[in-house]
Amino acid sequence: MTRDDKYRTATFQYTPVDQAENITNKRRLIDIMQAMVNTPLAELDDAIQAGYHSAASVNVTHPINELTGLSAVAEQVWRPLRHALPDVERREDIVAGGRYRDTNWIGCVGHYVGTFTHDLLGIPATRG
Repeated sequence: MTRDDKYRTATFQYTPVDQAENITNKRRLIDIMQAMVNTPLAELDDAIQAGYHSAASVNVTHPINELTGLSAVAEQVWRPLRHALPDVERREDIVAGGRYRDTNWIGCVGHYVGTFTHDLLGIPATRG
């Protein structure tokens, strides 16, 4: 931490969030997440390329953990999930946005629902 970090001083001045831009960013993130589960499998790589930055740092729950490269994201996250739950739906629970260090950030929490027809990450399919 440097001593001239304006975010850690008493002189920091709050800058209001542009709500129109914030809503646009939230909608974009929701659209990206929906594309991951709704895009035909033959077009999944294109959806990933459109939704992720090419140098994105992607960290997923164990046993997947840290991934490098968008092909790893496709092969270790999205294809296995789509195979295990072929009728998968994503449901958003929380979508929050704001600014941090002069950059817009959006975070979301959601869950996936579908018929668990094939094993996933060593978890046996329940057909439920």
